[in-house]
Amino acid sequence: MPYIKGALHVHTNLSDGSVAPAEMLKIYRDLGFGFMAFTDHDYLVGSNRKYFAALPDGDKGFIIFKGLEVEWAEINYAHISKIWGDKEVLVTFNHPAQYKMEIPEVLSRIEVVNKTVKVDAIEVTHKGRYYAQYNVREISLPKVATDDSHHADECGRAWIEVEGSRDPDGIIQAIKAGDFIRGFR
Repeated sequence: MPYIKGALHVHTNLSDGSVAPAEMLKIYRDLGFGFMAFTDHDYLVGSNRKYFAALPDGDKGFIIFKGLEVEWAEINYAHISKIWGDKEVLVTFNHPAQYKMEIPEVLSRIEVVNKTVKVDAIEVTHKGRYYAQYNVREISLPKVATDDSHHADECGRAWIEVEGSRDPDGIIQAIKAGDFIRGFR
């Protein structure tokens, strides 16, 4: 089965990005991606209903995940992304490299979040750059690559590719199981 390429962490001008959602969709589609997740900052988007309504829907050729990047107060405002499929939800611990976290701190913060919601994956990138120190056995979560794009020139730096499934829940299940490959430009 062919792989489907995807971006799990995309910002728009609805929060702190500079590109409108429809344009971000076009950029990723033109780069050969098959899915993407809008994850604007929760504290910047205002009413969630208005935010989600402002995001484009996917189609048979391109899957859109609607999500949020949440600042988690209990872990010193580090970021967690939540994206929703039809029934499945993917929770990702975002960019520990941005916070210059050591592995024990990462594990401690994930443990705190897990008391409320289960963390399913961790980013081993920041702004598309790979940080090998987070791709270790001590962190027993699937390690995803994202470009955390805020601007057009940041799109397509890092991604994952999932084999086969072309439905939102199937993609999320594959990510949770670690059934994907990471890619970098």
